[in-house]
Amino acid sequence: MEKNTYITLSNGQKIPSLALGTWQLWSTFNQPGKVEDGFMLSLKALQLDYIDLYLMHTPTAVKYIDDKTLMPPAEDGGPGFALEDVHYIDTWKVHIIEGISC
Repeated sequence: MEKNTYITLSNGQKIPSLALGTWQLWSTFNQPGKVEDGFMLSLKALQLDYIDLYLMHTPTAVKYIDDKTLMPPAEDGGPGFALEDVHYIDTWKVHIIEGISC
């Protein structure tokens, strides 16, 4: 970013131009014990050292099979995904309260 780069708002006010890197936790990593693993895989895939904002993609946990299977098919072979019984609050506790360190 160039020094002194600004964005002019519709009211004429200028604000500094900032870059914000966001990414999401894949639903296969919604299990509390897998949140940090999912975060580290995101860093590696993006080839970054940090992410400014890390979001939960959906509050529905999808069954974890392995690090490469991000959308496992439904166990009955029908449409949809194989789901896990994980409450989204448990995922958020790791996300927000415990935090993620690298």
